[in-house]
Amino acid sequence: MTQEVAVRKKTAIGTFKGFDDDEKARAIVDVMLHEDYQELSSVARANRAGVSLQEYNAYLANPEFLDWSTKRLKRLYKAKLPEVMQTVYQQAVQGSAKQQRMLLEFMDVLESKQGENRNPNIVIVNNIPDPDKTPDLKVINHD
Repeated sequence: MTQEVAVRKKTAIGTFKGFDDDEKARAIVDVMLHEDYQELSSVARANRAGVSLQEYNAYLANPEFLDWSTKRLKRLYKAKLPEVMQTVYQQAVQGSAKQQRMLLEFMDVLESKQGENRNPNIVIVNNIPDPDKTPDLKVINHD
C-alpha cells in the first residue's frame, strides 16, 4: 500500500488518479482541518487519521496528494467562509478598526490596494475614547 501511495499509476490519458475515493487521504485532510494540527506530532497526526506513520509520511511525500489536498482544503475552508465573515462583522461592530477595514474592503467600499478610497467620505478612526469611562485626572498641587 505504501508503494501505491508514493507512486500513483497513470491513467490512459497520462494524468494521475485522484484521491477522492481514498479514505485514508480524506482522513489525513480531515486531520489537517483541526485547530490543534500544528501542535500535533507526526505520530499523533497519523494516529488521528487512522494510518501508520509510514503511510502518513508516504502521503505527504507524494506531490499529487499535496496538490489534491490543497484543492480539497480550499473547498473545505470556503465552506467555513460564512462563519468567518460573521466573526469579522461582529468584531467590526464592536469597534475593531482592523475588522472594520477588512469588512469595508470585502464589501468593495474601500480599495484594498494602495490608492484612494472608493468612497472618500468613509474614514476609519482609531483610538476613540470611551464616553462611559471617566478620564484619570492627575491633580497637581502648587504650594
